[in-house]
Amino acid sequence: MRDPLTQLSNRRAFLEEAKIVLARASIACLVYLDLDGFKRINDRLGHESGDELLVEVAQRYRSLLGDYLLARVGGDEFVALLELPETEVENLMHDLEHQIAQPAFVNGQTVSVGLSWGVAVFPNDGTQLESLMRVADANMYAFKSTRVEQSR
Repeated sequence: MRDPLTQLSNRRAFLEEAKIVLARASIACLVYLDLDGFKRINDRLGHESGDELLVEVAQRYRSLLGDYLLARVGGDEFVALLELPETEVENLMHDLEHQIAQPAFVNGQTVSVGLSWGVAVFPNDGTQLESLMRVADANMYAFKSTRVEQSR
């Protein structure tokens, strides 16, 4: 039920706990989080360094997201379920973007990554966890694509 690297919930635990939260929530936002530039660091410095960076990123996520449901769902992708209105979640995500962009010291080197994120709002974007995850994931990729276009 725990990701062995980051000690956050794993996908299975997230799915189980998120269904419980959504059953009682009147409003919530599901957020997909993906690191920008992580592959470059993993390829250049090695998987041990990438793992060290993931642990650091997970700590930064936890420091800003507090006790909200947070999980590593694979690679450098994380998901959170926040019982907050969308405007508050978007403000929190901007703060998180800034926090993640701060350099990290990994394997004797200073590295930095960016953050792409996408939000799905319960119940507006869906009432089932699976549909919320699809919407949030699609919104995250749209966010990432916009970033790529802006950097050209």
